[in-house]
Amino acid sequence: GMAQGFGSSSTQASLMTTLSVSSGDIITVKDSSGNEVGSYTATRSASSIVFSSPDLVENDSYTIYINGTSSTTVTASLDNAGSGMMGGGRR
Repeated sequence: GMAQGFGSSSTQASLMTTLSVSSGDIITVKDSSGNEVGSYTATRSASSIVFSSPDLVENDSYTIYINGTSSTTVTASLDNAGSGMMGGGRR
């Protein structure tokens, strides 16, 4: 189905972006200082990523890495429901 972010009542920031991944890809999220915020292995192919963690700070930028290669930078938001794939996901 289509990627869906978190709603306006969210109290935890998330990232959501359009990004192609394949089953088995390792997806890592790092903050602007290069600290790892989260990492997981894709269980299937997808064209978007949604990521959320209590460690995300609203309006801070995060870089998403696929198999160790920097892929995109997104901004954390409390409301990704209508953001048009800005930044998001679950850990």
